[in-house]
Amino acid sequence: MKDRVLVLPRGKGSTVGSWTLYELSINGVAPAAIICREADPVIAVGAILARIPAVDKLELDPLEALRDGLVVEVEAEGKSGKVRLVGG
Repeated sequence: MKDRVLVLPRGKGSTVGSWTLYELSINGVAPAAIICREADPVIAVGAILARIPAVDKLELDPLEALRDGLVVEVEAEGKSGKVRLVGG
């Protein structure tokens, strides 16, 4: 996952998911960003702890709009997250 954007529908599980994202970050292999249809507390807390930009509830369904090989820029500051297609 290192330097790639993780796109998923939602998280599921317990605090182990949050810890896993944090541990990926500590080991230098975390995703560059996370895009979810709807982030749950596990994904949100993990992204915060690991300092991974994360966005959810986009206008377009990311699982339908994005595909492997696209280059995207994720802006996750403030209250509104944005995803921009850069290339691919």
